[in-house]
Amino acid sequence: MFHPPISIHRQNSDLYAVPAIHFSHIFAAEVNRICFHPATQPDAIAVELGPQTAIAVRNRIRELETGAANRFPVMFGLIKRNRMIRASFKEKAFRLQRKTGKDLSELPPEILYRELGFTDHSILYLSPVDSIIEAIRCSIQLGVPLYGVDLEEMANGLYKPAVIQDPQSMHNGMAAYLKTNAALADATRDPEIDLRRETAMTARIRTLMRQYSKVLFTCGMAHWQKISQMFEDDCIKPAPVFEEQNMDPADFKKTIIHPSIAVQYMDLFPALAEVYEERRIPVPDISKEWTKSLRSRELFRRILKKAFKHHFDKPLDTLPGKRTCDLEAFPGFEAYLHGMQQLAHRAVPDLSMVIQAAKETMSEAFVNALTETFMKYPWVRPEAHPDCPVLMPPADEIEDLDCATLVDSGLPSSKRIYLQSIPDFRPSSKNKRIVYKWDATVTTNSSWYRYTWRPWEYLISSMTFQAIQAARKKQPARKTIVFEGNLLDGIDMKSTLRDFSRGKNRFFVRDRIFKETPLSIRSMDGFPVVWILSPEKHDAADWKVLIEPLDYIKKHVRNAEEFQTIRKTKGDCMVASIGYGYSQTINHKAIHGCYYGVDHYHGIAIFQPIFWTNRQFAQWAEMTRYNRNPIYGYEGGDLFSAGRLKKWCEKKHGIALAEHDWPTGLALMVLPFCRECLTVVMPESCRLEPIVFERARRDGVRVATHRLEMFSPRQIERLAMCQMVPAISVEPETKYETSVERAIGESQTQNRELVPMEWLTFGANR
Repeated sequence: MFHPPISIHRQNSDLYAVPAIHFSHIFAAEVNRICFHPATQPDAIAVELGPQTAIAVRNRIRELETGAANRFPVMFGLIKRNRMIRASFKEKAFRLQRKTGKDLSELPPEILYRELGFTDHSILYLSPVDSIIEAIRCSIQLGVPLYGVDLEEMANGLYKPAVIQDPQSMHNGMAAYLKTNAALADATRDPEIDLRRETAMTARIRTLMRQYSKVLFTCGMAHWQKISQMFEDDCIKPAPVFEEQNMDPADFKKTIIHPSIAVQYMDLFPALAEVYEERRIPVPDISKEWTKSLRSRELFRRILKKAFKHHFDKPLDTLPGKRTCDLEAFPGFEAYLHGMQQLAHRAVPDLSMVIQAAKETMSEAFVNALTETFMKYPWVRPEAHPDCPVLMPPADEIEDLDCATLVDSGLPSSKRIYLQSIPDFRPSSKNKRIVYKWDATVTTNSSWYRYTWRPWEYLISSMTFQAIQAARKKQPARKTIVFEGNLLDGIDMKSTLRDFSRGKNRFFVRDRIFKETPLSIRSMDGFPVVWILSPEKHDAADWKVLIEPLDYIKKHVRNAEEFQTIRKTKGDCMVASIGYGYSQTINHKAIHGCYYGVDHYHGIAIFQPIFWTNRQFAQWAEMTRYNRNPIYGYEGGDLFSAGRLKKWCEKKHGIALAEHDWPTGLALMVLPFCRECLTVVMPESCRLEPIVFERARRDGVRVATHRLEMFSPRQIERLAMCQMVPAISVEPETKYETSVERAIGESQTQNRELVPMEWLTFGANR
């Protein structure tokens, strides 16, 4: 039986709405159904996301579904940094700062979360059973425009719990279900936050309905009653919508989600998401017939039976004394679970309820069997995506479901972060997170981090020494000569007076010459150095950043007050080098973690020798007063992204990289950090744009260019390939496993003899 969708008709346009309970396959199926039938197939799709966020999600889903084996990979997420706190907490925020004597940015995330309800990150879970994700997938498959009509940024909402009819028991269609439950859902709203959002969504949808004859819109059910009322209010005028070509996607970080976290966003239990994906119809596939919703209750009983069998089929000696107890307790378990269902008005229990009931009535062995059976799912494996960090439950098993740790090469594994779901969703059962032992390769020690391979560090530092030495051979110096008719740079009064005092009536003038001068790291004049290895245009290339986190040098600095000032005013990340190229991941079973990365560079900028220890980096940073390296802040988990670097360059130094070819852009990025000379090593055929020399003259910096051909092709080829490998220790210096040496075919100490001893021992007496 075909139940007509919820719709609003205005002039010549129809709005088909799916007010949803997030992460429920029933509402995702309704979106799919509307997109499947020709009579309701939309010309445009709008979702409850910000405009930039919607485009970022669509781009990521398009990547994931390309070449996928008939299954949407589960689960990935997109994380970005939060900035906003509720306006009603303004006075409380001021009091907190006065009381602690610190800025909000300096306070631990635990305090901000507890006192101000502030989560430092937002995350969007790419769950196939969410109506928004389904709508975005349909927009891709139908080839229709996608619009995010919500606000791009907002503070965390404070949402009240409400008991809403279980959608699993829906029989008379979506409109009848909404009529019964819309008022209940509306009671969960946060007027302080949601009213602005709903006004924006209504105004933008009005605009879309003027442009398209059929528009599909999905949002949380809590918003729909207010939005539908606003449609009757002519005071709310159409608002501009953002076209994709005029917009940069939001700066999200791609992340893999640990199953213990992901399960909260996969409907009642993971099997529902799996079966939904198997039965989902890619639109517009008219060769298939659209099917009804899944029978969740039958699926639940089938999995429970498997768990029961899995537990009781084990050999007798593995469950001494527990088998009989569990058999006797099983009716009590079912009765307890049924009671929990009735209290929550659930037709089918979710996994949190099931495990909670089992913990109260059954043995630990049964709970483990139950968890293992219900959590069985083809989860995304971190080892298959080594470039993605993993969002994991905290190691200390903190009870708050909003807390997690991000295991990444740029963040310490013990660092806790607090997360707000986009769209905001609170699991129905606010119990402890489900404990699930994942057999994936996720390591939280230093071997998960990747560092530049030491022989490459030695090589680029030694070649940079040669380039600086070549530049310094032509350092300007003054020479005094006898006046012969040309004043040159003016009279040298000291030499002239000295000769006159001795009875020699000669005039002396100053002349400027260039002469060789010895190189000393303490002069600080040699860096940065720019390497242009392959100046052609490279479509697949982008910017890469290697950093020295200030946290690493914190314990080695002498002036703690200056260090804290730098962190507060500039940021936490000191850039050691900037590269232009592309990255490659190489699987190798000899290495712990089974992979290492390779950055293939077309160009590199190096700001100091990069083989140094953290102690040496601290010496360099203090000696240069933190002025010879770019330093910027951590945002959105994105320490190394091209987008972050581009924004920083434009905001801090007015350099729009898109306006120049990449060799010129690389030179412009490092120019503000030069003291006297910018050394550029490039092929003879390469030419920098005039703006480099104009800015150098303005800043009083000399540009010294040298031919790349002064180095051998073998050296250049090796310089262009930088391995990123796991390390077993970083203090007092970075060390690697011997398996890395075998995989790459180089000793850890190779090329060390090429580096000047003065650089190797820099800071040794500190």
